[in-house]
Amino acid sequence: MIVARVAYDILQNEDAQVLNQAISVLAQEPDLYTKESDTDHRFVECATWADAVKHSSFPTTAGWHFVDIPFFDGVDPSQTTYAPEPKNVTWAMETITDFLEGNSGNPQLESFEDSANIPSIGASKDLRFLIHFVGDVHQPLHAETRYTQDETRGDRGGNYFRVSNKDGVHNLHSVWDSVIYEWDQDMSEPLSSSNWSKMGDFSQHLQKTYPESEQD
Repeated sequence: MIVARVAYDILQNEDAQVLNQAISVLAQEPDLYTKESDTDHRFVECATWADAVKHSSFPTTAGWHFVDIPFFDGVDPSQTTYAPEPKNVTWAMETITDFLEGNSGNPQLESFEDSANIPSIGASKDLRFLIHFVGDVHQPLHAETRYTQDETRGDRGGNYFRVSNKDGVHNLHSVWDSVIYEWDQDMSEPLSSSNWSKMGDFSQHLQKTYPESEQD
């Protein structure tokens, strides 16, 4: 939710109209896809929805949260199980963006076919996925898998790389999920006013500490 909160704050300051349009689209979702907690802070709270459904309502999307760019560390690629996966997070973001822009989209996007004839519902669901996936690609280990002689299957983006347990953070992937131990808490939803403020403070801290680059 942190990346979504940063995006929320930037849009609120730079283009509130676009932010309000996005929130209006998200509000069109039927109960089937809307979390009970997805209410007052919909743009941010909906960011966890894609994880909640990837092993239930939309199992075909489980592999869309990352792209396994291989890092072969002292091992020949032929000795590993690496195989490119065409349906990954970059493919998903491009496809969903194409759909949201009103283009034809990709006919292989099976999970979205059920709502193809109901544009408002399809757009609401797709925007939830897109918000989540944009957050995923800001996590470095959603874009890399390390292969070694001991782990020829890859370390699944650091999930198999163990580190000393600290506040529930126990592998390299979760170290990055916690913003290098700066944000190692899961806030319950719906967000309370105090947690919304706390998240806002952290968003401002990140933006001031790591200002947006002017480079493309």
